[in-house]
Amino acid sequence: MRYIIRLAMLCFLLFGLAGCMGSSISQNNFDKIEVGMTDTKVKEIMGEPDRSKVAGVTALGTEAYWDGEKASIRVQFVDGLVYKKEWIDKK
Repeated sequence: MRYIIRLAMLCFLLFGLAGCMGSSISQNNFDKIEVGMTDTKVKEIMGEPDRSKVAGVTALGTEAYWDGEKASIRVQFVDGLVYKKEWIDKK
């Protein structure tokens, strides 16, 4: 019985800490992303994207999206480097 109680307390603590970490969708993180930055560096800042897709007719690049409650960040990559970034307000 003690094992179950300890396990439940541990889970509660871990989920609580995860909730305190906050969203990576912030103006501060958006400002850190620079044209020419590698996709690896962007993922260090933002974490894994919520969704991504191949961009363009010739499939030279990709688009990655990080979605938050109030905004989304879209980053376009060409050859693994940031080509363009966009802050998208949700209304």
